[in-house]
Amino acid sequence: RMMGLRKEDRYQTAAEVDQALRQCMPTGSVEVARMGRARVLVIDDDPVVLGVIEGALESTYQVLQACNGQEGLETALQMQPDLIISDMEMPIMDGMALCAKLRANAVTSEIPFIMLTSYTDVGHEERGLEAGADDYVGKPIEAHRLLARVKALLRRSQRRMKSN
Repeated sequence: RMMGLRKEDRYQTAAEVDQALRQCMPTGSVEVARMGRARVLVIDDDPVVLGVIEGALESTYQVLQACNGQEGLETALQMQPDLIISDMEMPIMDGMALCAKLRANAVTSEIPFIMLTSYTDVGHEERGLEAGADDYVGKPIEAHRLLARVKALLRRSQRRMKSN
């Protein structure tokens, strides 16, 4: 089970990432994670939300975690996940600032991004989408809906990559 990168972890090379994966995952799973399972980065300052999302996704995807926007940005740049799910309101860097920074970076600009929030009004949703989010999911999270949205965004992203 991949618990995510810790704040104190810094990986400079692919070999260091693979070594970290081997320490977190059962023997033999590193190759599966590298070859066949999409990487989903989940960023939220609430450990309960992180656990719920990881539980919904871990059987299908390799789940990486970060607890604030700055840590999420660093993890995204290091690990280049296939999809990012981020809370809107977090300490250090909020989800909208994170999304804007990811969109401005050539390495991360095309990574699908789902914004999470407890706000349900249209204004917050519009702000999240204007910041560059591809989708917007309200809390409390319904695992089956989130999983369906993750699958749809990853399919679209894979089709886009194949056509380029």
